[in-house]
Amino acid sequence: RTAQPRSRRIAMVSIAFVICLGAVTPTPAPASALRMAGTRRVFTSALLSSAVLGLAAPDAHAYRTAQQFMEDTQRVSQASALYARFAVVKERMSQLSDFNTLADKEQWDNLQAFARNYNQVVQNDELLKIIDMLDAPQKDEAKKYAELVRNDLKAIDKAARLKDPATVKEVALKLEGNLNAFLSLRPAELADRYTVTDL
Repeated sequence: RTAQPRSRRIAMVSIAFVICLGAVTPTPAPASALRMAGTRRVFTSALLSSAVLGLAAPDAHAYRTAQQFMEDTQRVSQASALYARFAVVKERMSQLSDFNTLADKEQWDNLQAFARNYNQVVQNDELLKIIDMLDAPQKDEAKKYAELVRNDLKAIDKAARLKDPATVKEVALKLEGNLNAFLSLRPAELADRYTVTDL
């Protein structure tokens, strides 16, 4: 066989090398594929950043519905009304010394009128309404003390009719104790919300 010229053999080897190199070299990705890959990397990076920072999608259940808002508003309104009634009773207790003063002055007609007025303003207008607003555990105790308050005022009225100052003062002291016991039944949330001097 006739030997091929050296230059031709070198040219053929070069061509074969180029063909092999093309087979192992990856084909460049289309521009659209590169853009999609870049978008995926950016989105993944954003999610990871949010997770690290503690950021998450807002939870719709974390907000109150209109019904829940109205229920909360009603509870606040009821609590405020209950607080106001307890405060009135506490304020009226500052008048208890008037029973002793009227007895010392022997103003028996005024003392009887005051006892009856106190029964109307404190017992009927406040204590009984407070009882209706209290929950079951405190309601029964409140009824007991309200009845004791009513009996105390009746006893003061009777003592005034008999012109008995000693009994008036003795019963007035019991009345103060029963009213304080009634005030002690105010719900814990009211005691926490308002200062001791308020109630």
